[in-house]
Formats: sequence, structure tokens, C-alpha cells
Amino acid sequence: MRAIFFNLLPVLLVFIFPPNGQADEFKRDIPNATWESIYFEPINQLAAKAGWKSLRVGPLPAGSLEIRIWIISMMPLRGYALRQDGSHWTGSYLADTVQHTNLVMASNLTPKSGWDKLWSRLVQLDLLTLPDSCTLQGEKGFFDGVSYVVEMNHDGGYRTYQYGNPEEQTWPEAKKIQSIVEALQVEFSKQ
Repeated sequence: MRAIFFNLLPVLLVFIFPPNGQADEFKRDIPNATWESIYFEPINQLAAKAGWKSLRVGPLPAGSLEIRIWIISMMPLRGYALRQDGSHWTGSYLADTVQHTNLVMASNLTPKSGWDKLWSRLVQLDLLTLPDSCTLQGEKGFFDGVSYVVEMNHDGGYRTYQYGNPEEQTWPEAKKIQSIVEALQVEFSKQ
């Protein structure tokens, strides 16, 4: 009996203390809000058409992160993806061409001012920490306009949040999400 215990001890320790400091459970922070199921149906469809893997499936390798910022409006769905693997960055733009087809418009992106400056600006605007708008008080509702959905996979977890019609909201967080999208549009314009 004692020999069996000592033979199983390394296996038990791996479950108790996972290698490389990685958590054995992938954390998902997904708001329980009506926008989530409504917006992620077309987001998931477009990502699948482009061959992008879902960020919700599991953790990225250590030292990696991926952020996607989706723009939802009367125009076809479009979005930006920013990926960091160690010190290497990549950027992509994706847009649906015509709904109900398998055609998408995709392009690789490089920021005009460089990745370090862009990333510093996005972090300064709280891209990683903005709360979901459903947690803020006094939201003004509209039936049309633009919504921004942010999803991210980093530090062993997944998180998403959304802002609808931020130009009509009074929260400082709404102004930050507008500034985030504007920074991306300026950095990646005419590419």
C-alpha cells in the first residue's frame, strides 16, 4: 500500500500544483446580460468563417494574449484582433462582406506608431479592466447605433464586455471605449 502511495504521489502533486504555475481551471468572466447571446452569435459565425479559434476555449500559452474588439452597427460586422506572443505582436482586421456567405475581408495590420506605443495607449485607456456597461448606472437605451464588444484571453482566463451607443452615455468608461476604437482606427487607417 505504501509503495502505491509513493508511486502516485508525483501524479497527485501535478493536480494540486500544476506545472509552470498555470491554473488547472480556465476562468471565464462572461456577463449574464442579454447582449452576450445576441452579439456572440454573429461574432462566432464571422470568426469561424475567417478560421479564427474561439478565445473562450482555453488559455493561451504563457506570455501570450489576444484581444478582439468587435464593432456592431447597421454596417456588416467588423473587428480588430491584437495578438502578443512574447515580444512579437500581430494585428488583423476582419469584416463580413455579405451575410449568409462564406466571404470575409481580412487584412494584417501594423500600427503606424509601433506596437509599444499603441499598446501603452490602450492600457492607459483601461482596455483590460473596463467593466461591462451592464454594471454601470444610468444607461441610456437606443434601438440602433453602434456597440463595441471586447473579448480577451490572457493570464489563464477569458473576459468580455460591451458598450452600446457609448457616444450617448455619460460614463467616463464610455468615453474610454470610444477612444480605444478611435486609436485603432487612426493607427490602422489606409492599410
